Amino acid sequence: MVGPTSRSLGLRVFWVGFCLTNLIGITSCVNKSDESQLGRLESSASTTPSTKDVSQLDRSAELDGSKNKVNNAEIQFYEDELRSLGIPRDFNQRGLTFYATPTDLTSIGLDAFDREQFLREAAAQAWLAMVAAAALDDITLLAVSGYRSIDKQKSLIQAWLDRGEAIESILTRIAVPGYSEHQSGRAIDITTPGYAAVEEEFEDSEAYLWLTLNAAEYGFILSYPRDNPHGIVFEPWHWIYKEDVMTQLHSAADAGDEP
Repeated sequence: MVGPTSRSLGLRVFWVGFCLTNLIGITSCVNKSDESQLGRLESSASTTPSTKDVSQLDRSAELDGSKNKVNNAEIQFYEDELRSLGIPRDFNQRGLTFYATPTDLTSIGLDAFDREQFLREAAAQAWLAMVAAAALDDITLLAVSGYRSIDKQKSLIQAWLDRGEAIESILTRIAVPGYSEHQSGRAIDITTPGYAAVEEEFEDSEAYLWLTLNAAEYGFILSYPRDNPHGIVFEPWHWIYKEDVMTQLHSAADAGDEP
């Protein structure tokens, strides 16, 4: 069992309450072989953003205070692109957000498969700080997938369609292109030595326990707990950076408030 890092009691009480709120739910019935195949698809995918992805103007991701906005015509263009995947224009995104292509992607180094991964600048700094903090507790955090473009998301879905799987089933594991948190440049899939990438078994790792206790202090939260409202399977490996989470956490600790 991993001992928590030295933090104030206010931080710990806040975060334990946050974890209980987000992690209690019914157990998802996940086809392990399908999830393993998804891991292989993701681990073989190129993650280097193209010049087109990085250089487009007025297209930074939202939820970080940015004033840049997604152009409605651009959203329409991508929705039209989704027709070839069998996704209707009026598909209910179940609360998922459309993310524009970020303009400030920066390298976070090599992942568990020796591929270079990218995140937005603030998320990258937070990730590297979290990795260093985990290492002090003898925990190894390894990236599996960071920024993922709309085209890459489309190719992942197409690969499953080619296997004969229904689009409705695929969308419980892979978000609609443009609505994936990976598109935001702030989400990261995490693994640790001894555990297969992007599989539910990561929940049993000491790395996952460490994340549930400490990740919020670096601005990261678990995106898809069990029984989440987005219709996505439980993904203990998928975390997203949200600066406001860290701000709220420290504000509550400073005020001595409990959640």
